[in-house]
Amino acid sequence: MAPLRSLVLLALFAPCLAAQAAEAIAGSFGVTAAAEAVFATGPDYSARFDASGARIIPLLGKGVAADPSLGFTFLAATRGGATVGTQAQAAPRVRGQAICYERGDVEERYEARADGIEQSFVFSHRPAGSGDLVVRGRITTALPLAASGDESLRFELPGLGGVAFGAVTGVDANGVTMRGALRLCGDVLELSLPAAFVDAAAYPLVLDPLIGTAFAIGNDPAHDDVHPAIAFDATNSRYLVVWAVQIPVALMTPAHTEIRGQIVAAGGGLQGSQLLLATTGHENAEPVVANINSTNRFLVAWPYQGTTSVTAGFSARAVSAATGAMSNEIAAGGGLFETFEPHCALGGDSRTGLFAGQHALLVYHAYPSGFSSFHEIRAHRIQVPTTGDPVVEPTLMLSSSANELGDVAVSPHCGSALAGRWLVAFGQSLVASSAVWTRIVAQVVDSSGALCGTPATIVNSGSGADLRDPAVATRDGNEFVVAWHDAVANTVKLRRGVVSGACGSTSLAWDAILSPIVQAGAAKSPAIVFARDKYVLAWQQFVSGMRAYTKGLDPGTCASCGREERVDATIVTDAQPALASRWDGGDTTSDQAMVAYSTGGAIFARHWQLHGTPGITSLGGGCGIPGISDYASYHGQPVLGDSTFGVDLVGPTSPVLLLVVGFTAVNIQCGACTLVPSLDVVLPGVSPTSIPIPCEPGLIGADLFTQWIQFRPSGCPLLPDFGFSNCLQFTIAE
Repeated sequence: MAPLRSLVLLALFAPCLAAQAAEAIAGSFGVTAAAEAVFATGPDYSARFDASGARIIPLLGKGVAADPSLGFTFLAATRGGATVGTQAQAAPRVRGQAICYERGDVEERYEARADGIEQSFVFSHRPAGSGDLVVRGRITTALPLAASGDESLRFELPGLGGVAFGAVTGVDANGVTMRGALRLCGDVLELSLPAAFVDAAAYPLVLDPLIGTAFAIGNDPAHDDVHPAIAFDATNSRYLVVWAVQIPVALMTPAHTEIRGQIVAAGGGLQGSQLLLATTGHENAEPVVANINSTNRFLVAWPYQGTTSVTAGFSARAVSAATGAMSNEIAAGGGLFETFEPHCALGGDSRTGLFAGQHALLVYHAYPSGFSSFHEIRAHRIQVPTTGDPVVEPTLMLSSSANELGDVAVSPHCGSALAGRWLVAFGQSLVASSAVWTRIVAQVVDSSGALCGTPATIVNSGSGADLRDPAVATRDGNEFVVAWHDAVANTVKLRRGVVSGACGSTSLAWDAILSPIVQAGAAKSPAIVFARDKYVLAWQQFVSGMRAYTKGLDPGTCASCGREERVDATIVTDAQPALASRWDGGDTTSDQAMVAYSTGGAIFARHWQLHGTPGITSLGGGCGIPGISDYASYHGQPVLGDSTFGVDLVGPTSPVLLLVVGFTAVNIQCGACTLVPSLDVVLPGVSPTSIPIPCEPGLIGADLFTQWIQFRPSGCPLLPDFGFSNCLQFTIAE
């Protein structure tokens, strides 16, 4: 790759932060190099890489008679009549969790991830020729072709799964993205980027499809499975996905929904059988779910309708994260002559130990006593004990108005402090009882059920506005991010706020309103969570059809911190994506999350890891009389947005003179010494030295080489009094 000097210099001279212990990014995947090949494994796949190319093997379970594997053999990369990359035999190289092939002027790369194999092609400089840039490879598989289009390709066994190639994306060194196309011509797959983007791009340029497939959660063949919601339990390392199965009036009167659920392992495998939570949900019911970490149970809530039109409300039941055992169904609000939206919101509690709580917060919009000209936002704390049925506490009145209220949302947990806090957001019209929402309002509720202050306005767009679908995330119960759909601007916006003061004197300070989505196309249906050191935003966007995307956001500013990535190759046709992070369920060491969504009347999910796995390799080069502990190490991780990353010289036994940081390896030898990095940056020999990684997408895949120089005899004739440490090579990941 070409060096990205300006961006890495920005990181090197950023303000230094305190060092912390090194922390490996854990996940159920990995790469193993053997004499005959390189192997990669993940929760639902295995892969082999040798001189003939790549072969992906989806793990479809026992009893699959056909060979489910798919091979990809690189043929060529061309631009017009010019050949950019060739099929020359090349042995794979391992760099961290990436497997790389050198193909002339292009690097063919496969990164092992928990959610699949990410295939990419890296062009270090502008390719010769003119016209579209096209990469061609031969597909060999016995899997049937299930779907083929200009942005997706699937080979799969019906009902079991297989291998999919997702939409092609070009990403240049500045993070600018462009949708490409894929086409299957016989057994040859063509991946292409348009000429105008190739000409204008900053290099290196990455052509980036994702090999893998989302997994099915629920698919009732006779009815539509819609409106998924998801939460995570840290103790059992499991998600619970819930959704509605719509039963139309033609089949049963009155029309209603079943509420179903499925426990899913952290890495993506289904655990146990599907749960039938209710058979009498409102016909447009949107179920919600939250986790109570201290009791290792989920709480699921949904709107119901009685046998008569005058009875309606909300029901709930608890589900064991360990076994799937369900409590009895309880009434959580409503009754005679009550009218509700078929949408509610539910916040859980991720705390354990001294600060542990056992309550969730259910929030909903009601028309009291059937009067549609008066609106209320109500809430109930619901106790979820370790065993037995949940217990509903008295109503909390958050807001009332003669004008329209609704579209409630609440943070997925109440933070980590002794007095935890949820943030409730909802829409309000300043125009009339039945008008669209012109502002988004927030109310802080502490974990004891007390209202902290009065509702505060997050955004007020005035007459003519149309604000919808707020979503709330929190890091710790003090810092919150609220996202919403601006239907006039056809995009998603968000705002970060910080709560200060005790509940009796709470104040909210809000940062500027941001529009985080870069690519063109109408965007809506935001979901947002916090995942260890970034916020994660998911949304739907119309880009040659409606599709679901995610991206990371800087935790301090909510600026973009990563690429906008497709969740799956299929077109999303109905419900908004749902998102849960492991952080929300109490796992503060993980950056992983899961996205659930509905498409084609079925529920799918995809495991998501906010960071890729960086490459960290010791290249040697050390010389001189070694001390007991004179070796190079690091802290944090070389990933986008990690402000804690830096390098160390552990236990130096002689004075440290310099730290050399290079963007390429030059390997200058002198006696037993090798100076590995290029002399791009030379810093004072202060260990540890912080190198915060900024949120610059152009850094993805860039290399950083670091090596220490000390005052000690080395045996190098040119520098006899200077010894070198081993050199560390870091390949930066998202």
